Amino acid sequence: MEGQDPVEPLLTGLHCPELKALTTLDGDPVALIAEEGDRRLTVLDVAARSTLSSVKWDGFLTGVDWEFVGDTKEDGGLVCGDFGRIHFLSVATGQHRSVPAPVPSDLMTYRTLRQVSEGRLLTVAAGFSGQVRVLDAFTGELMAEPLLGHESAVCAVHLLASSTAESLDVLAIGNDGTARLWRSLHPRADAARREGEVNDDLVGAALVRTWSARPDEVIAKTGGTLRTVDTGALDRFPGDSSRISARPVHYLGFAGEEDIAEGPTGDLNILAREYFTSTTDGRSTRLERLVWERLSPNDEVSTALLGRVHDDRPRSSFTAHILPPTENRPEVSVLVWDLTAGRITTVSSPDAPHQVTSVPWRMRGGTFLNSSTACTTTTGEIILLIAGPDPSSEEGHRQVYDDKVPFRGLLWNVTAEREVREEPLVLPPRTTLMVPHHAPSGARYIAVTGRTGDVRVVDLTTAQLTHVRSRSELPGSAFGREGGRGADHRRYLRWADQPFGPPLLVHGDCSRNDDGVLMPVRVWNPERPQESRGLPMPCRSILWTGQAPNGEPLVAVSDEHGVVLCHLPSCERVWSAPLPALVTSFVLLPRFDMAVGTQQGVVLLRPRLTADWRRRLGCSS
Repeated sequence: MEGQDPVEPLLTGLHCPELKALTTLDGDPVALIAEEGDRRLTVLDVAARSTLSSVKWDGFLTGVDWEFVGDTKEDGGLVCGDFGRIHFLSVATGQHRSVPAPVPSDLMTYRTLRQVSEGRLLTVAAGFSGQVRVLDAFTGELMAEPLLGHESAVCAVHLLASSTAESLDVLAIGNDGTARLWRSLHPRADAARREGEVNDDLVGAALVRTWSARPDEVIAKTGGTLRTVDTGALDRFPGDSSRISARPVHYLGFAGEEDIAEGPTGDLNILAREYFTSTTDGRSTRLERLVWERLSPNDEVSTALLGRVHDDRPRSSFTAHILPPTENRPEVSVLVWDLTAGRITTVSSPDAPHQVTSVPWRMRGGTFLNSSTACTTTTGEIILLIAGPDPSSEEGHRQVYDDKVPFRGLLWNVTAEREVREEPLVLPPRTTLMVPHHAPSGARYIAVTGRTGDVRVVDLTTAQLTHVRSRSELPGSAFGREGGRGADHRRYLRWADQPFGPPLLVHGDCSRNDDGVLMPVRVWNPERPQESRGLPMPCRSILWTGQAPNGEPLVAVSDEHGVVLCHLPSCERVWSAPLPALVTSFVLLPRFDMAVGTQQGVVLLRPRLTADWRRRLGCSS
């Protein structure tokens, strides 16, 4: 490059561009550019300095892998998997088509054969079920028997250079710690069409929780399904190898721990997002539904459709929060915030009429640039906290990548329809995670952190901000590690109730955002804000906080070996157990039993505590 003419830009005026894929077609370099701000995909002929095609894209642009296929610009295309569908985009025309995958959770990782053969484009896909599948990217059909062997989720697949349309050589890496090599011979369209082919027992448990209406069962989210697991297996005789009962009760869709709340009558309220594609006049459009579902103890379901956004409005233009019941607002409710229109909708039950109010702010950039949370205060008022760059600044979208520019925090009283404070809060740069303390009496505190690792707490009674930890207090190797937005915030921030006094904040380092990296976990008390104590071991994730039988606060974390239970007042280790799988969730059951969610399934444990700890925690003998 040295000595050549000055570099000339290929595209200008782009809003948050990202190079997604690069290949050679007809001997010329060709690139795919994704533009988050304008939600556009552009295929660029680098040699000719020209655009081959450019299309609006209403699917996700971040966290999605695109692959070039074909050898010519005329016949070449791009393939990606996104929320259970396989997409194909023509390089020459930008024409888009998509088909559903047979198993939506198995598009976590995929690789596509470069050449089309007999009108078929073979894609190898895998994910949470542990099975590796060969699909036709044009039709979604299964083309061969599933490749079996991994005991849990498959995190990466690769097609070896020796692969052909008649014989695929597949390398797969699993969370069970193994790398496996298969040869899938003679794919055919009529293979693997047996009903019940998917083995649900292989699907990892991303969430476990209790349900007061079913005290002898634990609720587990495996894949997109909510299941009940019989905990009575812990009372069987040692050596009893009979199967543990696990029954599917509901399809959960895209919902996390923070999207589930139990109502006063024992019903489970679920705020879920459902994604699908509609095709009109040959054009596929990605749609999103926001659904509130209420599951009763006898498995009856009531459903309310809360929002639907299509391609003429980015699906990231609204967000929603479920509000647990409190003493002054005893019913579960849902808040939906439309960032573009500045409209707030609150719903008190799936079949109740909506209440609509407005805020004076219009937020640019959707949920990519702005984060929010909501809670009910001790007085029964609903508060919305918004974090994001200043929308009046032309450079506002750049603040999401700037580690030195603070975000502004806006507090809005939804019930009274007014601002809580005139001046915005000064939040940490790149704030993305905000966690209220949802107490039975109502919330007083909201913990805030982001990609720089700074942690602060908002006191809703005074509308003031308290410093908890800054990036200067982090180990040098931690700062600057990048991860995707939308990480599970409960991994880094959790509140723990004490029998008396304010709650404790258990906080990790969000700047790490990596299951493979350990982080220090510290404990902060609002009554002693200048003090900070740490757990005795580095951790991967903060799994759970709760109370011992005597009310003492406890925390469960995952470390490099398995799961550890600690006593928060003293920060001492109570109990630990090694587990040969990635630990994802935890809940303490009655009688001090435990359910641990891993990517190999649910593990039920009855720990053996020392006599001293049983006395200190108030456990029965």
